[in-house]
Amino acid sequence: MQSRNELCGCGSAAKYKKCCGRFSLQELSSKLSEFAANNRRKDRLIERGLKMLTKYTVDTTHHHLCLANPKQDAEGSIGWTIVGRSIPADEREAVVTRRVLAGYLPLGCLLRNPDWSMMLDKSLVPEELHAVYIAFARMEMSLIAKALDGKAEPEDSVMSPVEWSERSYPGHPIKPRKPGTINIDVNIEKRSVRIISEPIGGYLDLPFDDDMLEGQSDEDDAIYVARHVIDALEQVPQPTGPVRGDIFEVSVIRTEGTPKLLARINAEGRLDGLTGEFGMGGSA
Repeated sequence: MQSRNELCGCGSAAKYKKCCGRFSLQELSSKLSEFAANNRRKDRLIERGLKMLTKYTVDTTHHHLCLANPKQDAEGSIGWTIVGRSIPADEREAVVTRRVLAGYLPLGCLLRNPDWSMMLDKSLVPEELHAVYIAFARMEMSLIAKALDGKAEPEDSVMSPVEWSERSYPGHPIKPRKPGTINIDVNIEKRSVRIISEPIGGYLDLPFDDDMLEGQSDEDDAIYVARHVIDALEQVPQPTGPVRGDIFEVSVIRTEGTPKLLARINAEGRLDGLTGEFGMGGSA
């Protein structure tokens, strides 16, 4: 966050407290929320936001379009979403469209190369709101960057993946997801399983009890736990559940060293279980 006695980052040559910093968060939110609600050219906001996301040629893993709902909730919090270039263009367009139609503003892009920097587009808002927009964007995008680095206060860093239903256009059927790799990482020592879904860009941590272990080798126990996880996933609806063409990779996590891959299996409509000793015709 910029010091109030520093020169304002907007380039006005005035101190921050006498320029963009002269607004309170409530005043900033009120002004921009009214603009977002009354803007009849939502298509312009969508188009400009998507152009910002595709303009910069950097590592797509750390290149995010930030959208924020300037209307504070009952607890005074601001809702936000980040959309990266790593997801297909039609999916990110659908997410941006849904958010903008819901009153979110595409604040700007966060780029990390290697440190975080912000790219703003003042043409997103009318000239009379430029100072408000810059102050609000700097404040919220700084907080988002801290949240991505795990350095924000817990109450300011609540993050959740974009629901799959949000990746389709309003009124259209939910977009069927493409197949990909689903990692099942079993940590015997911590009695936990991490399911990492590459297709939907999220993960889930689940505990398991001692009665899930057969008391044999870590590899055998990990396979046994993974069998139950896969059986459970088979009952889960789309998009979290498996689709034809998915590949499950089962690994055991050790206290020291890299994960050891134990099994790889295709999900072809119906899961028939792991084959071979460790699913690959022999031990890994």
